[in-house]
Amino acid sequence: ESPFHAPLRSCMAPSCVAGSDQCFSGATVKAYPRPSLLRCIVGWATISLFTSGLVLIPVACLLAAAFAFRQPFPWALVCVVLLGLAVCPHRKWPAVEAMWCRVFGLWAQIFHTTLIYEEGLLPASGDSRAGPLKDFILTVHPHAVIPITGFLIWGATFQHGLHPDGFAGSGAALAMPFFRQFLKWNGGHDVSKHVVKALLKEVNSFSIFSGGISEMMATHNDKETLLLSKRIGIIALAKEHGKKVVPVIAFGTTQHFKRWPSPDNPTLHWLSKKLRAAFLIPYGRLGLPIPFFAPTTIVFGSPIDVAEATVEDAHKQWMSWYAEACTKYAKVAGVSDREIVIL
Repeated sequence: ESPFHAPLRSCMAPSCVAGSDQCFSGATVKAYPRPSLLRCIVGWATISLFTSGLVLIPVACLLAAAFAFRQPFPWALVCVVLLGLAVCPHRKWPAVEAMWCRVFGLWAQIFHTTLIYEEGLLPASGDSRAGPLKDFILTVHPHAVIPITGFLIWGATFQHGLHPDGFAGSGAALAMPFFRQFLKWNGGHDVSKHVVKALLKEVNSFSIFSGGISEMMATHNDKETLLLSKRIGIIALAKEHGKKVVPVIAFGTTQHFKRWPSPDNPTLHWLSKKLRAAFLIPYGRLGLPIPFFAPTTIVFGSPIDVAEATVEDAHKQWMSWYAEACTKYAKVAGVSDREIVIL
């Protein structure tokens, strides 16, 4: 038995979520199977190593720099290598992406992930290998402390349709040695506006956590926070480049990790905005960077055609979808008891 592959349970419209009495007309629901013991062990081992690495890499870089002052050789050489890894250019490698997407599919199993594709995203025939959309932008919320959902989405769309040509990553993430290579080889690009704007001229589709670092810093341990009102720029870019907007909401993602300190610290918000980096400490099981278990439900909304609407009207429609989706899907996603704040 391969630990990286398992078939999904799939049903076409009207679709019901397993274990729930709720059905969604016109939607396609895909539920990842519960993992076998082997898949469970491999899944938790790989994701724990991955998330631990995200926290330990910057710590290791700082230690190497400190050691270089005290003992230039060999630590100065180590620093040069790390700096080279942090800035050297890379391109997307389809073979590497395919390998990682199988791992992401395994992570989707251990988090008991359910995918809900609303109408207009997958072919009516039920062949989910390719969606009918060609030019689109996935806007994903909420960001969470460590955006595991981004990897789940990348693996899910790779296998079942609506897979973007690329995705956006923060400049801070792309400056981390080794993690830069991981992001770039999987199709990552800098989230800076000028980079995204230039990229949208070359690719058909793109994915972005449109709440960005601000939404990451606003993440609470006990409620969901979505920053939408000031995110009109992504709608303007979609209109400018002839892309439809596919809103995506992920329930459960903010429960995979907790954060310290509280998001109510204005100084940290100011620093993160100025330096474009998140100043917080994520923690999971036993206080370590190992995620908590939380079932995950990812909803892909029907595409919003921004071509004929004004940017302001399209933005209002986009915000309305998120408000309605929170009401419509929170119960089936198991988060109806969590406060949802839209800013």
